[in-house]
Amino acid sequence: MKIKPAGNAFLASGVVEALAVLPKGMNVGLDVFHVLPDVLVFDGEVPSSLETERHTYEEYRYSAPPPETPLPDPLPKNAFGHIRPEDWLPSQSVSIEPDGSDDGSAYSVSAKVVDVRLKCYLDDKKSSVIL
Repeated sequence: MKIKPAGNAFLASGVVEALAVLPKGMNVGLDVFHVLPDVLVFDGEVPSSLETERHTYEEYRYSAPPPETPLPDPLPKNAFGHIRPEDWLPSQSVSIEPDGSDDGSAYSVSAKVVDVRLKCYLDDKKSSVIL
């Protein structure tokens, strides 16, 4: 990830990567054409205690971006920023070997994030500033 100044703002660019693993017995092809990253930015490693959020197909089957998900309260340790593009980003998906025998098909999904405004948080999410 790269963060650069642009006037009175900071813009973030990089690659968002995800792993999509289908349930056991679902060995089907999957093409992911668009994703909508909603990313917390950390100073250092992401705490291992954070759980991955799971969403259903029904939440995202329409073309308009879904409403912004509320941030965790309090923010996790070392979280200082938030990135969410205004619209869906083109993505690529590649079939990979699943990790466990209890999994179905698995796919690596990636998308490029280019010059998305970084919203920074000073000490908690109530004192935020868009840089």
